[in-house]
Amino acid sequence: MEIESEYTIQTEFRGDHLWALVGGEKLTAAIAAKYWDEIGSRCMEFDCFKVLIEKDFEMPAGAED
Repeated sequence: MEIESEYTIQTEFRGDHLWALVGGEKLTAAIAAKYWDEIGSRCMEFDCFKVLIEKDFEMPAGAED
């Protein structure tokens, strides 16, 4: 059985900043925390302090998040 990921993420270091594209079916606070952890790790890897994030979720986070 294949388990579908809650989100997808692409990152690329672009000179002075880290670019990230994050997407999926539904954005939740838990998913946001997970992808921010990944982005933080990538920033540490490149000693980078600037981030540009593009989000492409089918359903945005609700008021409960």
